[in-house]
Amino acid sequence: MASSVATCNVDLNFTRYKYEEFKNTKARTVPYEDIDYTIYKPSANCVAFLTSEDRIIHWIKIFYYRYCGEINNQDGERQLFKSTWEEQLAQNDSSKCEKITLILSLEGKKTDENLITIIIYCSTGRIQIQGRSMRAWGDNEFLTIKKLVDLDIDEISSNTASKNLQTFIENITQTPTKETRLDEVNEMSPQATPNPAGNSNPACEESVIIKTNVANLETNFVSFKQDILKSYEEIKKDMKKKDDEIEILKKRITSLETLNELLKKENADLTNISHKQKQLEKKVSNAITLCKDLKQKTVIPPSTEESSHQIVPAESTTEPTSTMESKPTQPNPPLETHLISTITTQNKFSAFDNESPDMPNSLMQTQEKDSLTEIKADTVILCDSNGRNINPTLLCPNSTTKYLKSPTVEQAREILDRHKFIEPKTFIIHCGTNDIEKLPTDNISKQMKSLLSSINQKHPQSRIILSCLLPRDDNLLQKAQDLNEKLMKTAKEFPNTTSVTHANLFQSTSILYDKKHLNDKGFRIFAKNLKSAYYGTHQKRANSKPKPYPHPAIRPYPQPLPSIPLHHPSRNPSTSNYHQHSPQRAHNGSPSNMMRPLNGNANLKIAELMNFLHGLLQ
Repeated sequence: MASSVATCNVDLNFTRYKYEEFKNTKARTVPYEDIDYTIYKPSANCVAFLTSEDRIIHWIKIFYYRYCGEINNQDGERQLFKSTWEEQLAQNDSSKCEKITLILSLEGKKTDENLITIIIYCSTGRIQIQGRSMRAWGDNEFLTIKKLVDLDIDEISSNTASKNLQTFIENITQTPTKETRLDEVNEMSPQATPNPAGNSNPACEESVIIKTNVANLETNFVSFKQDILKSYEEIKKDMKKKDDEIEILKKRITSLETLNELLKKENADLTNISHKQKQLEKKVSNAITLCKDLKQKTVIPPSTEESSHQIVPAESTTEPTSTMESKPTQPNPPLETHLISTITTQNKFSAFDNESPDMPNSLMQTQEKDSLTEIKADTVILCDSNGRNINPTLLCPNSTTKYLKSPTVEQAREILDRHKFIEPKTFIIHCGTNDIEKLPTDNISKQMKSLLSSINQKHPQSRIILSCLLPRDDNLLQKAQDLNEKLMKTAKEFPNTTSVTHANLFQSTSILYDKKHLNDKGFRIFAKNLKSAYYGTHQKRANSKPKPYPHPAIRPYPQPLPSIPLHHPSRNPSTSNYHQHSPQRAHNGSPSNMMRPLNGNANLKIAELMNFLHGLLQ
């Protein structure tokens, strides 16, 4: 009898069947390299045992060389013994084999008859034998194969591995005797009656095959369940790892956004510094040009003075010479010596008497006066970017107006120094929005006080309207309110100065289109507040008639009164000039408390009283 072998590509080095550590399994517990027929039901025709990581390779070698080699029968029977070797690769690693299925069957009949199926789980160390000849294999083959495994032979051949295999084949291929059949039937079912023809019934054979397949399916299901659970755990670990990576990326994105904001602020600061540097370079260039012009102008006068000094000693030398010639008793000194002494004495004082030490300063002052730009306007507006949409014609009608953009208080002071204002009547100042982003409130208050002091000194008759800072939509809002309190206190220190608090803007909502600039709604309220301060009112009077000039207001004492010519009491003085040029005063109260136009007799009495007071002050 010979064996027919159907195998896949078997690794004869047996390296892909070796695992460093077996996986955990939830399959039914079986003994270690021993057979226990009571673990599974008798109808399952199944038995299993475990082995170790080191010995499983020896079991696989013995199974391969014992059942996949050729066997010659001395009787010369033409019946074939067939073995099929199938492998299943691991899901996560294609270089490893996870499961080996070895099927033993007989050929020569109408259909192949499966004897036993040996399943080797390489990843768990479980070896399972099932089929109708399972009991015969366990009684005859198990101990023989175990002895071969215990020998631990590295190089094994088919002849060595197939020792005593012929006895097993004969036992499973011979026709069972009557006593044997009775024993098997009694073992499986003690109450059943003997039926010699029962084993040859095809229905029984099919039921055995079905039971074998069901057992295989159960085993495969358990293995599949274990693989699914393992894959599920690995997926959970991967998801947790990905979640951690996502959190790290979120933190990194947040840090990068913060860094981007810082870089934007630094870029804005660098832009401002560059702008200031250009302004300084321009100032230095103008100063160098002015210095060169002064040098050219101061070179000419000394040359003319030296020539005059040289002429003066010559005239003085002639007079002593004539007097000395009238006295013959005295010898005449040499002309050269006389000239030197005369020049020395005359030059000693003429150099200091004729030269004026204030000449360069006077020239410089003249040059500075010439370089100032003259501005002739009744109202001067110094405002930052929040006043870019101000229409001077609507804000100050019937008045010549000049709008000068002043982003900071310091730049407003520079504008005041560079220009010469001719008879200004009102200064409207709104600065500080950009200053609080870089300077403390005390410094800004000092700069504003210096600006108001300079305006008051140069133009004491002018009125000053100081606009406080507007609301903001950032963390500088409280700082702006603190500065407003200091600005209101500063405004009270100077005459003719009124502060605009913009309280209605702080009470309004939706007035900004960014953190510090007004939108259309906020700008209308802002312009209305400035116009009310310009006219000396808080709100418009209901159904009031338009007036061709600003409402008159009385100056608070001790502010200087306007220049009004004296008139005789019998003459009617003209008060229109006073109404047009007198500064306005903010009224605190309802419209009923505001100044109303008076009749002609009242105007005449007020004019006479003012003329009398003006005369007393003079």
